[in-house]
Amino acid sequence: MKTKTYLLFVLVICFGMNIHCKTGKRTGSANISFTVEESEERFCISADYDPANTKTVELILDKYLKESNDPSFVNTKLDADMTLRNRTVFYIKHESGELKIKLDKDLNSVQTVQTYKKMAEELKGSIL
Repeated sequence: MKTKTYLLFVLVICFGMNIHCKTGKRTGSANISFTVEESEERFCISADYDPANTKTVELILDKYLKESNDPSFVNTKLDADMTLRNRTVFYIKHESGELKIKLDKDLNSVQTVQTYKKMAEELKGSIL
């Protein structure tokens, strides 16, 4: 009788751990990172975040990058080089839970680089 009780207890523990691990992977909360790299030639943002924060990230992208007739970043999945109406040129990879932006400083103004730095700070605050 004790053996059956012990075995049942072990199975319940294993089952509980299995559910916990699957839930943690689904939310993506274990893989949160935010990196900004800057050199003389380039400014880069790289982020892996909880997919539940995707809408917030998209709204921040719209706030800093979108002008009147530019396309919205909300509900988009991108992996492209982009040129905006204000002649900003950059690479972006964006999907739920992942963001990468590379801005070539030689192709963009100092003001554009400063805007991207402000955007990076706001993204960091919303992701971490």
